[in-house]
Amino acid sequence: MKHPRVMIQLTRMLLIGALVVMLLLSGITTIMPAVTAGPSDSHYQDKIDDSVINMTSVEERLEILVRYDDSVAEFKAKNAIMLADRTADLLDSYETLNMLRVKMLSSQIVELAKNVIITRIWSNEIAPIKQATTTIVSSVDPEDYVPLIDRIGARNLVEQGYNGTGVVIAVLDTGVDPLSSVMSVSAFASFVEADTLPLDLIGHGTYAASVALGNGSGSNGKYAGIAP
Repeated sequence: MKHPRVMIQLTRMLLIGALVVMLLLSGITTIMPAVTAGPSDSHYQDKIDDSVINMTSVEERLEILVRYDDSVAEFKAKNAIMLADRTADLLDSYETLNMLRVKMLSSQIVELAKNVIITRIWSNEIAPIKQATTTIVSSVDPEDYVPLIDRIGARNLVEQGYNGTGVVIAVLDTGVDPLSSVMSVSAFASFVEADTLPLDLIGHGTYAASVALGNGSGSNGKYAGIAP
């Protein structure tokens, strides 16, 4: 039978040892960084625009727009891009939009999308417009045409002088026909890198602008816009 004093010493040593182990474990827990759970891999492809996802299986350099989380500094987004593709070129930064313009290997875009700080990826490649040649036949008889200002109930305002005089508006569209005489264009600009002149090749921009400020000169004022 062991002496009571020996038993007390053994018990004390066991308690001290247990306390040391607990302190060590708590220290390790404190040192280890907290891991924030990110989206599962099953959702990362939702970040990639359809026009890009079809290109990720080929090996070519693609220009893209990369948006990152609002709470993240820009340099972290740049690091994420370089981690995904060390050959990537950082072309431009749009700080207000939390967005970067990048040229990188299309095969590495999926890897970039897996990063939790990346929220969206779009293509920034020039997309060709397929212009169909069709014969347009108006279904509206000219005699039944209702002027735009009457359609919106603005005839009374126009007769009072609220006809757009002295007002400058901006139309953001496919451009404008420079030879058109139905509207007055005081300034223009192109925001497309490959096209420095805002020439309207498909007619949509000219149509949209004429709805607002067309003077109807080609129809004796019949097809004038809302504020000519």
